[in-house]
Amino acid sequence: THTHVHVHWRASTPAARERARQWAAGAARFSFYFSPTCGGALVGLALVPQLLGPRDHRHLQVLVLRLQAHRKAHENLNVVVALNSEYKDASVLLAAALEEGRFNVAVTSFESNANQRDLALDMRSGIQNALLETQDPFIGVVDRTLREDIIAEQELSLSGISDESVDVGGLAGAKAILTGAILQYSTETSEPIVTSRNGFRKYFKEVLDDEGKTKKVAAYAPARYTLHSQRRQSVLKFEIKLVSTETGAVLMSEVEQINVEDNIEFAVSQVNAGSLYPARSNGEVDRNGKRRMDQLLSASRELRTKASMRTQLVREAVARGKKDIEGFLASHIQ
Repeated sequence: THTHVHVHWRASTPAARERARQWAAGAARFSFYFSPTCGGALVGLALVPQLLGPRDHRHLQVLVLRLQAHRKAHENLNVVVALNSEYKDASVLLAAALEEGRFNVAVTSFESNANQRDLALDMRSGIQNALLETQDPFIGVVDRTLREDIIAEQELSLSGISDESVDVGGLAGAKAILTGAILQYSTETSEPIVTSRNGFRKYFKEVLDDEGKTKKVAAYAPARYTLHSQRRQSVLKFEIKLVSTETGAVLMSEVEQINVEDNIEFAVSQVNAGSLYPARSNGEVDRNGKRRMDQLLSASRELRTKASMRTQLVREAVARGKKDIEGFLASHIQ
């Protein structure tokens, strides 16, 4: 079977295409088609596992590695190893694709004012731990000791990094330094709103029926209750930046804002909870509103603590930051 495999390569010069074609001449069962308009380093290989053997896959991925398309090479070398884990140097090439393509990041301190240092520390450690748990094998985090060496050698800030700090980062194996800043953190609690409402207290009274016998029937007496409401909102605005250790250029810069809020609404009355009914706008008993009335009487009367809302802010901010970083590196790492 003659299988056509389309290899999209970012090099569009005739000389570059010819060098790759000559190198691949040994793969007699393949025809290579190079597209100068693909818009990416390597868009994809039309591999059909059931038609290709380990030798074919391995030969293709050596070509892919030479084109610096590590992510695609790693993906397809996994196919080779799955077909035959001991085939030639397929396992070695698989490891090489991961090692050469891995993008190591050194996570440094987040800038903040004096009142927000603990928050900045939580953000930095949270994002670092999140990156350590990433499912992308091509994203790495520089060892804690090496990261501390970088920080000890040069203090980084949002204004950029010096040539010296670039060299230190490079020596430590980091391709980029992740910096950040807490731009805004605030928690606002509204004043409590209390309104007095009309309602009814349900009770039973004894009456005589037509036969002169006593029976109990429901009756409603006017009652009062107070409705309480309050709101608390926390906001965290932060910036994360990836700075190249090779050039000092800002590779990625994102500003994100996380909002967390809590609202409470509850009712207070001296009437037993099971007996209180709200009143309609026309002053009549609102029997259909009994369930809502019971919910208001048993609702929470305390807003969430500022500490718990802060914890949620950090958790969501870390998740957002991780998503931004992974999204950028997914396209940046070829």
